[in-house]
Amino acid sequence: MQWIKFFSILILFSTTILRAQNVGVNDDGSTPHPTSILDVKSNTKGMLIPRLSDAQRRSIANPAKGLMIYNLDTDCLNFFNGTQWVEYCGTPICNPAPTTSNAGNDQLNVIGVKTTLNGNLPLIGEGQWTILSGDGGSIDSVSSPITIFRGVAGNQYVLRWTISNDCRSTQDEIIISFLPSP
Repeated sequence: MQWIKFFSILILFSTTILRAQNVGVNDDGSTPHPTSILDVKSNTKGMLIPRLSDAQRRSIANPAKGLMIYNLDTDCLNFFNGTQWVEYCGTPICNPAPTTSNAGNDQLNVIGVKTTLNGNLPLIGEGQWTILSGDGGSIDSVSSPITIFRGVAGNQYVLRWTISNDCRSTQDEIIISFLPSP
């Protein structure tokens, strides 16, 4: 008799559809936002989505448009756009960010063929000068913010001072022009 009651209850629950207006998952007891079906909120925790390998992701038959996983092989988020899987790796969070680059002032109509570059000192990251345009120019020390630039009389140059660290860079450009030889 107990078996019959147990199976009757089991059948009753298996055929009953549970409905909810919206669900809140939080650690502060707040009610979910009325426009959400699922409202996840925390000030100290994140949300973990399913973590699958490429092979496991490929084995999902007929994925729903918008389905999302974290790909363990590429360390990126993947989502299905209705046609194909799209990978989103994004830009790493950079903390601390590199020092904002400042190449100094433009130097126009310089007499002679050399001048001093005056970039700012990187407090976070490493700096590097590059010549973007102009022929025959050279930089004595490309990693020093204050260094000598040598050019050709009558030429104009665009130089860039870049400060970068592991995940980001900042850059600033200056124009240097040398007067023609007398």
